[in-house]
Amino acid sequence: HQYSLEYPYDVKDEWQLGRPIPEAQGPNGAPPYAYSGRWVFGTDLDGTYPDAAQMELLSPLMQLTIPPADSTSTNYTTRFNLVFHEWLDLADSNDIVRVEMIRPVTGSEIAKRISNPGKPIITLVPNRSSEQNTTGSWRRVIVPIEVSANETNIYFKFFFRSDASGNAGGWYLDDVAVIQGGEINGTYTNGTNAQVVLL
Repeated sequence: HQYSLEYPYDVKDEWQLGRPIPEAQGPNGAPPYAYSGRWVFGTDLDGTYPDAAQMELLSPLMQLTIPPADSTSTNYTTRFNLVFHEWLDLADSNDIVRVEMIRPVTGSEIAKRISNPGKPIITLVPNRSSEQNTTGSWRRVIVPIEVSANETNIYFKFFFRSDASGNAGGWYLDDVAVIQGGEINGTYTNGTNAQVVLL
């Protein structure tokens, strides 16, 4: 994680990993527990996020190469999804969060965690503000990322920006994963001949 303006180690980078501490923020400000396990990533586990901050939480570098097709499925291989659970408590419409995919190519771009000019950043979850607060509960988010199939180097960036005044509990993330799935089509054989699709 890093601060996304001039100095990446600015103290306004409040991303933390640990146990949420809801008693410091009220019932909607922080989860009383992780979605699963004990720890979460949050923008401040024991307080509100700072004013005028821009923070980035970055995934490890990964590749989404397509495996060879097998005899049981023909259309599952390009269906990648980013899945995570979030607890969102933003103060107003000027504080925003979003999820992006960074696609570096060179070693320098990988080290700096920036996209290659020929592979611009892809927004996976567009800007959301207080209108999308989870109002005191965990929410599961599933984002199709088929566009990234066969990418050899990618990062996911969870971006948080606050304005100059007003703050709240922040953004908590748990159980972040990339899953691969697809469709199996068929027909009921009970006389109805109804089409079915299993995801």
